[in-house]
Amino acid sequence: MQDTSALSRIYDEYGARLYHYLLAMLRSKDDAEEVLQNLFMRLAYKQKRLENVRNLTGYLFSAARNEAIRFIRKCKRHREIMGNFRNVALLESGDNRDILPEEVDRINRALTMLPQYQREVIVLKVYEGLSFREIARITKVFPNTAASRYRYGVEKLRSLLQREE
Repeated sequence: MQDTSALSRIYDEYGARLYHYLLAMLRSKDDAEEVLQNLFMRLAYKQKRLENVRNLTGYLFSAARNEAIRFIRKCKRHREIMGNFRNVALLESGDNRDILPEEVDRINRALTMLPQYQREVIVLKVYEGLSFREIARITKVFPNTAASRYRYGVEKLRSLLQREE
């Protein structure tokens, strides 16, 4: 019998963060929940392998990204997932007490309008506090590419928010 308490601790520490990241990638609460469940099922089977992981945060976000990509390919719904606007709260009102709920709604709408690769980097940088080096490892791009995706995403986000004013 495997030690489920270690996996429970990982879920308690990272579950909400991984869900938030998957939500940003998939723009669907149901899909994010399903992918998160699939991810932890895979982790349960690979539990011994987790003991040797040096950077658990990077490993988990990479695994979540891979699981999301696998899900998109399996479902053959990439166009539907990426093409349809879904009103999903990527940022919760309670996350930032300095931001009014109306502003949170505006930011969420603007975030969902960004290309997936820009939205993904912004979520990892701003909400997860990861470095561009860590983001590059997770997304399998160069750190400069991650930084430029962030920069262009922030510029587009600003532009979208200014248009709404």
